[in-house]
Amino acid sequence: MAKTHKQFVDEDFLRVIDFFKAGHILPASPPADLLVAAKSIHCHVYSLMLWQFRLPATQSHYRVFVDEIGSDAIQVLPLLFSGYHKCAALVLRGMVENLLRHIYFFDHRIEFIRMNHEPKWYVSVEDLFKYVVAHPIFMQTEQQFDAISRCKGLYDDLSAHVHGRKVTNLEQRRALKSIKRDPAKLDIFAKLVVRCAIAINFSLAAFHYEKFRGFPTLDRSLILRLLPPQARTAFRLFPIDYEV
Repeated sequence: MAKTHKQFVDEDFLRVIDFFKAGHILPASPPADLLVAAKSIHCHVYSLMLWQFRLPATQSHYRVFVDEIGSDAIQVLPLLFSGYHKCAALVLRGMVENLLRHIYFFDHRIEFIRMNHEPKWYVSVEDLFKYVVAHPIFMQTEQQFDAISRCKGLYDDLSAHVHGRKVTNLEQRRALKSIKRDPAKLDIFAKLVVRCAIAINFSLAAFHYEKFRGFPTLDRSLILRLLPPQARTAFRLFPIDYEV
């Protein structure tokens, strides 16, 4: 009998946990609540990594940002297990930025060349959000599921983690003492990872709707299963008028 995608993901999770145990990043018997949060993070990270393997490996001026999302996603668990919560927040925020860059540079190949050849040329995050929210695709999809608005709220929340909520968080002595595995913070970040995966998966699936329909059934089902009902319902209204 063929394995389900859940079985593949569950088996991969066990291998990941064994890897961290072997490296003494996790104890031999991790707390049950830690494993629950870690399993949620792993599953959503797994879904985000599918995109770099399923989208056609062409057009580096926008494809590179999808690759970066996958590269960043795989760093989340080791950072959290090692107690580097601020670094994990920075990585998650970078994933949102790379989603925006992927969409923007899909339509702006010349600007991509400029970004790589002119040291002082760049597109601000504010301008990226403005471009994406006014994109013909997302002007339609936001009415059904506000993925880009969710990205903006998530970006703001992650920025608060990156920059510190209190002045005392910036004191070097306190910052160094805080670098330790914290199950409570792991649970907080598990929720942030879920928010990140929902917003990015929906946005990529909407932006590349026809390509997403061509994904292997198990991969497509995994991504859709991790979306909330409102997001899955929005897909029933596709195909939209504007396709890339």
